[in-house]
Amino acid sequence: AVGHAAQLAFLQEELDQMGADFQQLVADSRPNIDPETNRAGWYYGDKAEDLGIIDAQGTMQDAIDALRSQIAAI
Repeated sequence: AVGHAAQLAFLQEELDQMGADFQQLVADSRPNIDPETNRAGWYYGDKAEDLGIIDAQGTMQDAIDALRSQIAAI
């Protein structure tokens, strides 16, 4: 049981750090985002797009194609 509790604590620590890193990235790269957005939790899809946390929704292939287009324009 002690090992399980330690594993859970480790995973929680890692998730907390990932969340903090993401929040900092959003704050640094999207200064117009309301800071309250970071306090409210996780947003998916349409809600994340409405809040300006993401630019668009799509597949991995959509992202690859968009990146290729940006690189080609350089």
